[in-house]
Amino acid sequence: MDIKRSETFVAEKGSELEIARMQFVLHGENPEPDVLERFTTLQNQDGGFPCGLIKDNPSSLDRTHLALWWLDELGRLESPEVDRGIDYLIRKQNVDGSWDEDPSLIRRGLPPWIIPGDLLTQLYLTAYSAYWLGVSGHRGQSGFQRALDFLMEYQDESGEFRGYLHTTWLATSAYIMADGQNSVPAKKGMQALMARPLSEYEASQLAWLLNCVNAAGLSRGHHVARHFLIYLRQLRREDGSWASEDGDIHAVESTIESLRALKRFGYLAK
Repeated sequence: MDIKRSETFVAEKGSELEIARMQFVLHGENPEPDVLERFTTLQNQDGGFPCGLIKDNPSSLDRTHLALWWLDELGRLESPEVDRGIDYLIRKQNVDGSWDEDPSLIRRGLPPWIIPGDLLTQLYLTAYSAYWLGVSGHRGQSGFQRALDFLMEYQDESGEFRGYLHTTWLATSAYIMADGQNSVPAKKGMQALMARPLSEYEASQLAWLLNCVNAAGLSRGHHVARHFLIYLRQLRREDGSWASEDGDIHAVESTIESLRALKRFGYLAK
């Protein structure tokens, strides 16, 4: 697949950090130290990243998840910054295994999908936190299992988890990491994702889903991966970009994620 148009799109419209993420994703090029430092210095003393990614704001789970994702794309999954971020997540876990955003952050301008005290928010944050615990090597710890036990209560017969569609692929990925792709909750989750018409997925959602299940262990040969990869390739636009569920202002982000998914599954040249 010729990706020159996609690279050009990100190079022309992306920030320094976005370009650095693309360069590592595609070519394994480490970011310039000053670009990385400007990002990592946002991290708070508690290990979390600030609400709105605005320096000195209190830490939020939502932005910490996002920062961990970007650090992974920069080749920093094994780094002090990620270790501190994971420690922050571990400390913020509730006794019942869930996570919830701090209600004091409402006045800081949380994203509309983050509503402290709302079950759908709790499920999303719990699935995402469980994903990060699994990816970072904490699968054997009690916090990881407690998160899965909490989520299990909200998986319906179809395999979907209550709330946002994103919760289903994040939780399914965590269950794959925990017990393998043939475990009951993992199989049901994958079936639910496959049952939804492809036309109901935005490109950014497909890319996120694919990156998660690949991190969990699914290979290119798996039928779920093939199902979504074929459609993701078809969704690339004339200018080389992929659309985002959050609008064209986030097309660069969606393009990076799509390139990453295609690269991870071997659809781009090494």
